[in-house]
Order: sequence, then C-alpha cells, then structure tokens
Amino acid sequence: MRTLFEQELRDLQRDVFRLGNLVCDTLAEMLTAGYRRDFVAIERLYESDLQARETRMKLNERVVRVVATQNPLAADLRNLFFLTHMADELLRISAQCSGIGRLCLKAEEESPLFEEDVFHMGQRAVAMLDGALGAAIRGDEEILGATIAMDDEIDIAYEQISRECSTRMDARDCEKTSTVLGAYKLARRMEIIGDSIVNLCRWWLFFNGCRDSAADIRV
Repeated sequence: MRTLFEQELRDLQRDVFRLGNLVCDTLAEMLTAGYRRDFVAIERLYESDLQARETRMKLNERVVRVVATQNPLAADLRNLFFLTHMADELLRISAQCSGIGRLCLKAEEESPLFEEDVFHMGQRAVAMLDGALGAAIRGDEEILGATIAMDDEIDIAYEQISRECSTRMDARDCEKTSTVLGAYKLARRMEIIGDSIVNLCRWWLFFNGCRDSAADIRV
C-alpha cells in the first residue's frame, strides 16, 4: 500500500513540475512573441493556458483521491499541499501570460507595447520562475530565498514604469493613450507574475519548516 502511495506521489510531483516547465516556457515565448509582434505565435500560445487549466483540474482530482484513499502521513500531506499550492500559483502565472497576449493582440499594429524596460522586466520574471522551479526540485532553501529577493527588482521596475506612464499621460504631447495604458498594464502583469513566483517559493519554505513564510503570501 505504501509503495503504491509513494509512486502516486512521485507521479504527482513529476506532473506538477512539468506544468511548471510548460508555464515557464510559455511565459518566455509569449514575451518574445509580444516583443517581436508575432501575432501567430501569440494565438498559438493561448493553447498552453488551456492545457495548464486542464492539467490543474486533473491534479486536484488526483490529490483528493490520494488523500481519501491512501491515508498519508503528516509529512506526505505537507508535500501534497505544497504541490496543490504550487499548481495554483502556476495557473495564476499562466492566466497572466494569456492576459499579456490579449493586450498585444488588441494593440494597434503601429503602437508596440513592449518597450525595452517592460521586456527586460519580463525576462527577469522568467529567470525567477526558472530558478524557483529548479530550487524547489532540489530543495535548495538558499536559492529560494535569493529568488524571493529578486522580486524587489521587478517591483522597482514596475514603480518606475508606472511613474513614467503617468508622466506621459499628463504631457500635452502625449502619445496615444492606448499605447501608454497598454505598457502600464503589461508592467502590472509582470509584477503580478513576480508575486506569484514569490508565493511559490514561500509555500515551499512554509511546508518545509519555515512557518513565518505563509504570513508573507501575496494574494
């Protein structure tokens, strides 16, 4: 019975981290497609969000079944609960990826939204997510802490872009309002993605003994 449970737990871990890789790849590709104005690629990447949603629903059903039928130990429950929280954060990131795609598709063709600072902000988020996934697999608490600290750079960039957009909106020679608002909305989505990555790291720390981490989870 225990052997069966351990196999199911390994399968769940494998599939959740596969979901993580899918979301990380989708985020990186969506940023590149938006920056290059590759609308065909953006449309294709929408399918990844649907796949992520379907995977999350199936994972939830599997976790409920395991808990109900296998009577897991406390340590195993902590692992299962982390996996469910991790999948939730990944789904939130996937939803933001879709939102980025929608913003790019709605933008006028002559008005690109991905300025250099917004694009670099997104690249930082990709690096954070990639680092968080690797650290969670290895159980590397130090890297998880460093990944959390990286979010400060995203927050600073978001605040700077917000101020710049506000200034440009107030200027008499303002560019098209939709372009400025679009750039702001893109930056906001990057900032939300950063928060979800921080949450993923904090959930790992919480379920692995660092009880103060849950108090800093960002909703």
